[in-house]
Order: sequence, then C-alpha cells, then structure tokens
Amino acid sequence: MAQKRQILILIALIVTVSGCVQGLRDPDPVIVNSEEREGTLDIVQGQTTVSADIKNNGYAGDIRVTVSVLDNNETVVEEFDQVFSIGNNETKRVSVSGTVPQEAQRYILNVEPVG
Repeated sequence: MAQKRQILILIALIVTVSGCVQGLRDPDPVIVNSEEREGTLDIVQGQTTVSADIKNNGYAGDIRVTVSVLDNNETVVEEFDQVFSIGNNETKRVSVSGTVPQEAQRYILNVEPVG
C-alpha cells in the first residue's frame, strides 16, 4: 500500500513539474511602445483597427492581443482579440480589428501568452 501511495505522489509531482516547465517555455510578450498600450477613440464608431509593436522576450508560441473598449464611465463596452504566432525574441507589428460601439471613448490594449 505504501508503494502504491509513493507511485501516486511521484506521478502527481511529475505532472506538477511538467506544468511549471511548460509555463517557463511560454512566450513573454510586451508592448514595445507604451503609448500604444491605450488611446482615445474620438468619434470613431463602427469598424476600427488598433496596432502595436509586440516584442517576445520568451519562447516562440502564440499570443493573444485583446482590445478593451471603454465608455466615459470606464466600463468595458466591447472587447475584441486575435491570436498571433511569434518567434523567440521576435518583434512583430500586429493589428486587431473590431466594431466600436457609439459610446466608446478609449481603448486599452493587452497582450498575453496563449496557454
């Protein structure tokens, strides 16, 4: 019985460590120009595109770029995102398009690894 328990603990440890290693192998994306992190949408309605330079400080993989559209009360009224592949230490210009509602005032751009 003790041997069975040790095997289960060993399997749990291997699964846990493999998850940690995978996290260390994810992309580490950052927005290069902090001014592209957020902006205003003055009188922009309908289809719009937000662009930014993204640098990957980690491993190659997929990243998700999300545009959160806020109204004048700082409430998120719309979000649109897109997934991009990015190489190790690559800098890439990305553009995300979506529909901006009438009450939109500004946007915030966020980037994160997919996974």
